[in-house]
Amino acid sequence: MTSSTTSATTELLVFRVGRERFAMSVEAVEGVSEMPGITPLPVMAPGQLGVCDLRGALVPVYSPAHALNVGLGAPAIGIIAWAGQTDTEAGRRVVIAVDEAAGVTATHDREWGDIGGTPWTEGFVRGVSASGTELTTLLHAGEFLVACTANPDQASPQANQTVDREDAR
Repeated sequence: MTSSTTSATTELLVFRVGRERFAMSVEAVEGVSEMPGITPLPVMAPGQLGVCDLRGALVPVYSPAHALNVGLGAPAIGIIAWAGQTDTEAGRRVVIAVDEAAGVTATHDREWGDIGGTPWTEGFVRGVSASGTELTTLLHAGEFLVACTANPDQASPQANQTVDREDAR
């Protein structure tokens, strides 16, 4: 008898923040580029590094460090994405500063382990995958972008979920 169980294939952007690896669906990602010059503003939201000129438009640049609970090194790459994008809302273009982009990979959903043995359906951390001795944390792209760009005083509890890397290992 042949199993009819199938799993969806998803394209993921794999990137580093500090020494940690993360992956998120490419659906919300417009592109990846070398980090453009960042201009700090006199008043900025928490986590905002400043703005950059992206194809003639000023776009806010955010650090994912607080949302991920990891230190950002010397960001060399900008993930250009649409924060707050839904089926009915276009969202807004932002740049998320990361240390490295490792590329895009296709993966099957069943390759990601649920943390603690139960599926994660709330917050932006959705699973972990091990390759050799390295872990990659799967992030829900939309909720991750909201967490990076939200004012912590106004963010929902799910958007404020952080990654405790020691517990995931």
